[in-house]
Amino acid sequence: MRDIFVFDFDGVIVDSVSALKRIYYDFLAQFDKKGNDKEFDSLNGVKLADIIKTLKSNYKLALSEKTLFDIYNQKIMRMYENVALNKGVARTLEFLSNKGYKIALASSAKYLEIITVLNRYKLTNFFDLIVSGDDVKRAKPLPDIYNAVKNKLGKANYFVVEDSLNGAISAKDAGMNVIFYGKTNFKYIYIYILHYSNFRFCFI
Repeated sequence: MRDIFVFDFDGVIVDSVSALKRIYYDFLAQFDKKGNDKEFDSLNGVKLADIIKTLKSNYKLALSEKTLFDIYNQKIMRMYENVALNKGVARTLEFLSNKGYKIALASSAKYLEIITVLNRYKLTNFFDLIVSGDDVKRAKPLPDIYNAVKNKLGKANYFVVEDSLNGAISAKDAGMNVIFYGKTNFKYIYIYILHYSNFRFCFI
């Protein structure tokens, strides 16, 4: 059976998580609210529309969801104008492509944001498939986005590179192997090791 590699976008392809965290805190500060890292981590990898629903509910924000969405989205769009690639991404994609592997990208980010960055760094042609948050109704940690990849590319051994627990759970529940990329909290990872047998870990 063929192997297919699937990459998350934020935190894996691009070094954006710290910037997204600043946006989260800055957004809430506009309304004299103070967020926390635990809440941010729970929203990491989630579609923006769902983030807005959560924040509006948790902090009793008076503005409409549409207005809040537009405020938050403008901050994200400005961030993507200058976001940098993670070290070694281009080399890794080139290596996999030269070996003949199919490569997909699955992210809760909007398609326009993803494709703008990939085009800027000339990475678009490495991907056989891009599934964005625009393509699914339910975001990570539900498995819809990775099931969409399987529906498009068919039966295979899937290896998903993820940096968030929401993303890892999403991929696992879609029946894929998970390569957890980046630094994380070992306490929470250990809990998931106990429950899931097909987690693979790559700490940098």
